[in-house]
Amino acid sequence: MIKETYKPNYYELNLFWDWLVKGYPKDAYTEIRLMSIKDDDVYDEVKRFSINNPNIIMKKNSQFFIKNFTELQTILKYNNYYFIYNSKVCYSLNPRFLVDDNIGGSYEFLKIQNKIYLDIEKKDHSPLYNNQDLLIKKYADNIIQYLFRYNLEYPTIIKSGNGIHIIYRTEIKKIDEGRREGYKKLINEIIEKTNSELFHVDSVVDLTRTTALPETLNPKNGYKVRWIELGELTNDFYVKKTQLRKKKTQTILTKNNVRGSLAWKILTNNPPIGNLNNTLLFYIKMLIRDNEENYREYEPEINRGYSSKWSLNPNTGVKGKICEFGIVVNWCKTNEEWCKENNISFKDYKY
Repeated sequence: MIKETYKPNYYELNLFWDWLVKGYPKDAYTEIRLMSIKDDDVYDEVKRFSINNPNIIMKKNSQFFIKNFTELQTILKYNNYYFIYNSKVCYSLNPRFLVDDNIGGSYEFLKIQNKIYLDIEKKDHSPLYNNQDLLIKKYADNIIQYLFRYNLEYPTIIKSGNGIHIIYRTEIKKIDEGRREGYKKLINEIIEKTNSELFHVDSVVDLTRTTALPETLNPKNGYKVRWIELGELTNDFYVKKTQLRKKKTQTILTKNNVRGSLAWKILTNNPPIGNLNNTLLFYIKMLIRDNEENYREYEPEINRGYSSKWSLNPNTGVKGKICEFGIVVNWCKTNEEWCKENNISFKDYKY
């Protein structure tokens, strides 16, 4: 159980912030996202925070977009560190940008990339026991040694409370579909070459990803997230683009695929109430859009058992966004306990 006496070490956190945003353009924002939210009271606190701090951009009751360290301190100090004790406080690895006076955490608001991120954990996602702290450190050290061949020499190392994050700051490059595919190819190659019996590099490959902020708490066990080493130099490396081939034919999903998706399974199985469910609704909208189907056919089923009525109109909220399974996987990881209780595993699904 977390004892509510914890305060971040702001000197250590400031050093990390300076490392994170080094080289960012002046118009770049860092997303601070609340995940693993304890209960719906947290959303009420976010609304109160937003009213008292109108200069800080807030979206979806769980996302803040900030430009400086002072704004980060304002979020963390709010109501005696309320957000630290009642959620997992995460930060974006790559910056966000305003687009037509709007901002969010999707690829629509991501223009550049300068981080290589590896999340090392046990394969069964269970806590570390006995001497496993030493074993996972050795595994991480072997990965760092392996990455020398890519000219990645200056890692930032973070203990997440349940694993290790290895992050490399690299040359800034614009993001397009080719670079996204190149990033996936790079990470999947690292995963394949560094596999072990006990540990692995997490397979969620997404440049929009957020991860646990140092000097906050892991809500699963109360351990502090802290950086061990900051790679002060920028690595002389960038993600190469993958040459994309034009598809001769386009495979269209069938109606059964929408109802057979993991997102549909979750939403029709009384998931925990919370704003994060919007991500699953967006995923369903994108499936319907890509299938070119009538969204009204699905709304009665998806709204059954809920007091509020959700719209599945694909013309709202998902314009220009790509339907990626990682969206649903991230939801499952955030709601891991609920998934276990309901016998739901993202590994059993392909979409």
